[in-house]
Amino acid sequence: MKKIIISTMAAFAAVTAANAADMPVKAVKAPPMPSWWDTLTITGLVEVGASGNANNPAVTNFGQLFTDKANSAFLNQASLTVQRPLDPKATGYDFGFKFQAMYGSDARYTHFLGEFDQSIGERNQFDIVEAHALFHLPWLTSGGIDLKVGQYVTLEGAEVINAPDNALYTHSYIFNFGIPFKHTGLMTTTHVNPMLDIYLGVDTGVNTTFGNHFNCFNCGDNNTAAAFHGGFGLNLLDGN
Repeated sequence: MKKIIISTMAAFAAVTAANAADMPVKAVKAPPMPSWWDTLTITGLVEVGASGNANNPAVTNFGQLFTDKANSAFLNQASLTVQRPLDPKATGYDFGFKFQAMYGSDARYTHFLGEFDQSIGERNQFDIVEAHALFHLPWLTSGGIDLKVGQYVTLEGAEVINAPDNALYTHSYIFNFGIPFKHTGLMTTTHVNPMLDIYLGVDTGVNTTFGNHFNCFNCGDNNTAAAFHGGFGLNLLDGN
């Protein structure tokens, strides 16, 4: 009896194996590789606000630039941003860009010298906030180097031009009068290790484009001298 059972089980196993061999095998498709265009974004924003001043009569709010008009409403920013950021996980060469243009009352104070700063004399003006190319270069360190070339916002200060990235509607005195807004040149970010980044760059100075025009006080770089811009960053708390 045992021999019969074993023989039956062996026969069943053989039939099952034969049927399995005849079944079609479905190929498992690998997920498609992400396209360069997948991370291209086009976004816009509008910031409006108003100021109040108890002094009577009040004309200006002392110490303020972006909200300088007392008891007034502002179209601070209507901006459009087109960008393709670098892939933070890139191990080889990668490239991207960022372009941001803005219309509104904030643009009175964010101009590059010599770039649209004389085009509109009204409260609401036009400005190019950023226009630069981005490159990831797998050089020197395992994390590589990120290179930014063109016009970009400063590294300095906790407040920025782009409205959603600020904690408050109004700006501090040092943002109004103490730090640069933008630069023209190139900036490198060297990822030394997962914790340490080093920033090194050269530019034309504070809020200036290229060129030295002897007969124009506000037309680009007024001394033709290169300026240094740099620092370091620590990626703590998982990069936060």
